[in-house]
Amino acid sequence: MNKKWLVLAADFLEKASDEFSNHGCNDWEFPENWTTKEKVDFVRDMYRDNGNIHEFDSGHLNVPDWWVISFLAKRILLED
Repeated sequence: MNKKWLVLAADFLEKASDEFSNHGCNDWEFPENWTTKEKVDFVRDMYRDNGNIHEFDSGHLNVPDWWVISFLAKRILLED
C-alpha cells in the first residue's frame, strides 16, 4: 500500500482513539476467529509498545478500544 495512505490511515486511527477514549464504555472484544495465542501475542505487543511489559498478564487480555486503535495506528506507521 502507498506509504502516504498508510500515514493517513494511521492519522485517522489516532484521532479515532482520542474520540473513543472519551466514551463511557471502552470495551472491545477480539474477533471470534482469534486463537488464545494470537490474543496473548497481540496484547503482549501492546504492553511492550507502551513501555509497560512488566504489567502484562496473559490471564487478563481485556484492553480498551482506544488503546487497540492507537496501537494499530503506531504499527501502521512502522510498516515499510
